[in-house]
Amino acid sequence: LVVLDGEAKEADYYGGKTSIAYVKKSSKPYESVMIGVVSTNPSGEVLGEAAYSLLTNPKPIALLGRTPLKVSIENGSIQVGDPLESSSIPGVAMKATKAGPVVGKALESYNGGETGKIMAFVNVSYYLPEEIFQTEIAGNEQGSSFNPIELLVSDFAKFFKEGLAKL
Repeated sequence: LVVLDGEAKEADYYGGKTSIAYVKKSSKPYESVMIGVVSTNPSGEVLGEAAYSLLTNPKPIALLGRTPLKVSIENGSIQVGDPLESSSIPGVAMKATKAGPVVGKALESYNGGETGKIMAFVNVSYYLPEEIFQTEIAGNEQGSSFNPIELLVSDFAKFFKEGLAKL
């Protein structure tokens, strides 16, 4: 599990210019700059592979898709479909239990030792637990359905009512 390490830098690349981004292992829970997972066995095309000669320790990074991922039971056992976030163990993910950035979802369960490896689907995004949808965002009672269109329309109306009135 890797996070961005500073800003991308410009480099010469086959007579043109390109940018090179640097990454490092994640080191704390819910890191906001997660970018992907070091791929140990990439299949198909590796974009930017020709730029490896410009780097001191190049690694292919899985930005989206299936890949093995180191995991921890720091937040409890992991079930198929659980959202995964960075843990306090460098480079290792754990089950997400609260709202925050996630690296993807578990494609396998894990309840082994302190750390292990599972197949995961990488899709860096933001996890919002269902109970937050129902109570804090939608303001719905238990059992009511959440309608994102109604929420969007009401927020849009609120913006015009309160936002434009100040202009």
